[in-house]
Amino acid sequence: MVQQVFEDTSALATPKMILAMAYSLGLNTVAVGVETAAQRTCLMQAGCAGFQGFLFSAPLPADEFVAFVNKYAPLMRRTRIHSRT
Repeated sequence: MVQQVFEDTSALATPKMILAMAYSLGLNTVAVGVETAAQRTCLMQAGCAGFQGFLFSAPLPADEFVAFVNKYAPLMRRTRIHSRT
């Protein structure tokens, strides 16, 4: 779905609806398939707080994933999560 956001400007309506529903239910969200900074920015502005995709890393074997998380976890703890409250 994320890939379609910039192919069709009306495609952002669906992620916005899903984000609003998740927010109203008190759920956290993670956008999957984020490949560009523009997609991440657009989704952040729509209220999404979590992202996964090639913008951040290609798929990793388990041991490399652990090293990746350990390297970037301190940075993520300092990152302010977008909140509507």
